[in-house]
Amino acid sequence: MTLGEKIKFLRERTALTQEQLGKMIGYNFRVISKWEKDISVPNANVIYQLAKIFDEPIENMLNENFDYSSSTSSEEILDILQEDGRKTGFTASKQKIHEKGLWHRESLSFVCNNKGQLLTYKRVETTKIHPGLVVPYFGGHVLSGESYEDAVKRELEEEIGITATSFELLQQTKGVS
Repeated sequence: MTLGEKIKFLRERTALTQEQLGKMIGYNFRVISKWEKDISVPNANVIYQLAKIFDEPIENMLNENFDYSSSTSSEEILDILQEDGRKTGFTASKQKIHEKGLWHRESLSFVCNNKGQLLTYKRVETTKIHPGLVVPYFGGHVLSGESYEDAVKRELEEEIGITATSFELLQQTKGVS
């Protein structure tokens, strides 16, 4: 994988446009496009800045033999928020966000029947945390670029094993954790 391909992969993985990335490091989106197409190459200082923005070891970016498409990493990328819940425009891996105590979005959901009664469920046996445990709620991180509704649907499938074709979101609280 070329350096340009890596920059494009990491930019897309963090849900940034070329224009957004360019503003973060003081370059025009056309320059970012040239880097991604391997028409030109960023200098060492810029590569260092990119590694910090992408929360990526600089060694992976510079190693010609390292290929992100064959990487087994399935890190979840989350939006970093300000204390009041507004997006900062930066993202980081779930692990880095937890290590540094950064603000991010999470979802917590309860399932009720049509009578308003709270239902409990048994977590699927394949889930990483508490497989088979009976609980009255489910939830998790809201990934970068993901809506609360999409996060609820994804977590419902991951934790309970149910694919939601439709549901009603009764209340949405935009808090941060």
